[in-house]
Amino acid sequence: MDFRTVNPGVGFPNLRVLSLGCYVFSYKWQVDWIESLGHQNGRGGLEELYLKDCPIMWEARVHSALDDSITELQTANGEVIQISNEGYPTNQSLQLPDDLSGLIEVSFPLRWSGVLDHWANSTLSSTLKTFVMGSEPWGRGPLRGVATIARGHAGVVAIRAFQYRSRPGALDRTGR
Repeated sequence: MDFRTVNPGVGFPNLRVLSLGCYVFSYKWQVDWIESLGHQNGRGGLEELYLKDCPIMWEARVHSALDDSITELQTANGEVIQISNEGYPTNQSLQLPDDLSGLIEVSFPLRWSGVLDHWANSTLSSTLKTFVMGSEPWGRGPLRGVATIARGHAGVVAIRAFQYRSRPGALDRTGR
């Protein structure tokens, strides 16, 4: 879903909590969009962010060129804004051809390390009180976190990445 098309130009100015599940990140605008949420909620921005099973698509194979068009949207006050569709699949590329031999490999530069660094050094770091990111076995237990946020007196102290053990005897990131 392209959230730029929801309430274009304004977004969700009063939002305090965002929880996304199975949302795929591929573009910088998605990172910036989350940072822009809640700027008029009385607290200056988003306070809680939960990302469940939200991967970054860093590479894909498509059978036709990607979109490079522009979409024009009208805001509530009549202003026209333009958003780029660059890098998105076209409707034609979503139809699976009989011959898969001519696939085009596409890479995306977005990585979680860059996203987390960006959020830690943005206005989001001063308003975000809770950040949980991870995955869960569907319907079989709590969210297994892979990142949390630690706060101190001066704001964000660190975004700490970790991995819960998925089975007895499995090693976590620290080798324990």
